[in-house]
Amino acid sequence: MKSKALDMVLQQSKLSSVLASLILCLVLVMATGIPAAFGQATATVTGTVMDQSQAVVPGATVLLIDAASGDTRRTVSNSEGYFTISAVQAKTYKLRVELGGFQADPGSKFIPETR
Repeated sequence: MKSKALDMVLQQSKLSSVLASLILCLVLVMATGIPAAFGQATATVTGTVMDQSQAVVPGATVLLIDAASGDTRRTVSNSEGYFTISAVQAKTYKLRVELGGFQADPGSKFIPETR
């Protein structure tokens, strides 16, 4: 009788050990594999707004327009003409720059590289 009870305890112990190992493997896969498999890579679009004489243009409105949907993200260039738009998905966009007193840039299409 003691032998059967001991065997059952050992089997339960082995089962618990295997179950714990499987749970650990699952946690590791979810922690490392899931974000890469299901997450979407994004990019950051940065630049410096300059006029035709290559002088920086602070305070310009920079529009990032999704070419398919027309959804628009906007930012304003800083005192050095620099702008940044982060978390940009890999799609085709049109970049447009506007500022009073300047002719609006018609924009050019591009697809940002993601990493």
